[in-house]
Amino acid sequence: MARPDLKTAVRLAKQSHTTSAPVTVWNVHGSKIGAYLVHLLRQPGYRATLHAVSGGTYYGTASISRAKVQIALQGWGPDFPAPSTFFLPVLSCQAFNQDPTNSLNYAEYCNPRLDTLAGQAQAEQLTDPAAARKLWARVDRIVTDDAAWVAVVDESSAVFVSARAGNYQESPGIRAPARPDLDPLTAPNNPKSATTQSPESAERPFGRS
Repeated sequence: MARPDLKTAVRLAKQSHTTSAPVTVWNVHGSKIGAYLVHLLRQPGYRATLHAVSGGTYYGTASISRAKVQIALQGWGPDFPAPSTFFLPVLSCQAFNQDPTNSLNYAEYCNPRLDTLAGQAQAEQLTDPAAARKLWARVDRIVTDDAAWVAVVDESSAVFVSARAGNYQESPGIRAPARPDLDPLTAPNNPKSATTQSPESAERPFGRS
């Protein structure tokens, strides 16, 4: 992982002529990540401030386009372990245009070219998964370069089960037991303990211009 380069960040921020504009970071009361983002934004010269609100106000406001939330945090996890679940609900044009007053596309990101690539990837998935993966990789690269979302936290978890448990399986989508077998008489090769780890989606801030 590349180390932060503050000198280059300051130079690029000045070249963009954007540091004079105020930047408000929305945050839920009690969360420290918002204050950390404000600290990071101030280093290259941005006039960043923190706006802390209740959870209900936060999520009720961030999904409304007319509220003009500039930067806020949002976590996302797939309901099914497929690339499409990380793009279509939160980064496609349809995700925003369908209902701008209540959208999961908090960044209001819309790139028709990307929607076309995503459609091609979904079609290829049925007949040529390898080709589909290459298309989804292109989608991922474009979204990353456009910085509609910026990854901040990527969590993993460990689940400990009893020595009497066997054949424990965890859903990769919702991090919950998929098929626990708690019968010590039928569980083959019962371990004394077992752990599983599964990644959760990154908690990441979205930005609106």
